[in-house]
Amino acid sequence: MYLPYLRGKQFELTALREISEFVPSNLLKPVIEPVRLNFNPLLKTIVSLNEKNIVPAIIINPSVGDFVGDISTIFNQLESQSLEYLPCIKISGSNDTTNLNILQNIKRPFALHITGGIDKKLIPKTNDAELVIVDSQISPLVLNRLRNVVLIGDFFEKKSRNSDYDKESIFSHLHVTYNDLNSDNKCDTANQV
Repeated sequence: MYLPYLRGKQFELTALREISEFVPSNLLKPVIEPVRLNFNPLLKTIVSLNEKNIVPAIIINPSVGDFVGDISTIFNQLESQSLEYLPCIKISGSNDTTNLNILQNIKRPFALHITGGIDKKLIPKTNDAELVIVDSQISPLVLNRLRNVVLIGDFFEKKSRNSDYDKESIFSHLHVTYNDLNSDNKCDTANQV
C-alpha cells in the first residue's frame, strides 16, 4: 500500500488528486497534515479522493503551519462536512497529555502518529488505532508490540547540486523489507515529503 505523507499545500493536494486517478483505491492511503487556514483545497481533495473510494488520514493537530496549538478547528471543520476520512492524532510520547486527551473525545476510528519515544504507558493506547505511524528507526523490540504499523522516514539524501546525485542511488529499502521488520503484524511504509 502507498501511504504518502503530505503537507496540505496546494501543489501537494493537486498531485494527490492527480495520482488518485491512476492508483487503485485499495493501494492508496494518503496521510495529510493541513498547514494552511484555507480549507477549500483540502476539502476539494478529500471529496475527490472519496469519489474514488479513497479514505485519507487527516492529522487533526498539526505540528507545523497555521494550526499549531489548535486541537479542534480541523476536526470540527471536517466533522461538519459529509466526508470520509480517518482522523489522525499526532503524539510526541506518553507525556504529551494535551494530545493524548484528544483520544478520549474521538468516538470513531482513528490513527496515531507518534513522533516521540514509545514507552510501556503509550503502547496500550495504540491498540485501538487503525494505523500507528512511527519513525522507521524505531526499536524492533517496540515495533513487535505494535499493531497496524506504518513506518515513516525522510530517506532522501539532499545534495547541493544536481550533478552530485548518483545515477543509481538507493532511496529506501522499506518497501521490500517491512514484512521482515514486523512479521507478526500488519506493517506498511510511508515516505515523508
